[in-house]
Amino acid sequence: MKVAHEYQPKAGGRSSNFTLANKKKAPSLPIYRDAAKLMAKSGLSLKQAAMELKWDLDIEEIEEISRRPEFIEILNSEKYRSRSELANLPGRDKSSSIGLLLQCAEKLFVEGNYKASAEVATQILKAEGHLGSDSNIQIFAGLSAKDISEAKARLQEEIANSRPEPAKAPLPN
Repeated sequence: MKVAHEYQPKAGGRSSNFTLANKKKAPSLPIYRDAAKLMAKSGLSLKQAAMELKWDLDIEEIEEISRRPEFIEILNSEKYRSRSELANLPGRDKSSSIGLLLQCAEKLFVEGNYKASAEVATQILKAEGHLGSDSNIQIFAGLSAKDISEAKARLQEEIANSRPEPAKAPLPN
């Protein structure tokens, strides 16, 4: 297996009892992506992904790879890509998301975690518009506090400057 680059410890950084350059060849960056995809989609650890990909590395080497900045960058990229794919699946809408929340609430309830189940139920009620300010119309949503105070001052000035005309004749009772 070819190595994109060999591990060189940074000056002043943590040192370990081994370097990958002295041991078996570490997987290259394209193989990192394969492991990162498995980890992002399946929730596997790097050790589990390495076993599934049949990497011939020991635990120390796998842990070293998991700390490499290039691997962390690839893993984060794959996590974002996976989440984006999930968010854009056809058929994914508000009702499917609420259904997932219902499943979570039920599982928490069955496990005896009543407080967490109630919190999820509250989130469902908010999402459906039955609870909280989500069901209110927000008139001032696009205005900042400064905009509101300026409008208030302008209205107070208009009220102070506009004096009602005195009545010409007394009003009948």
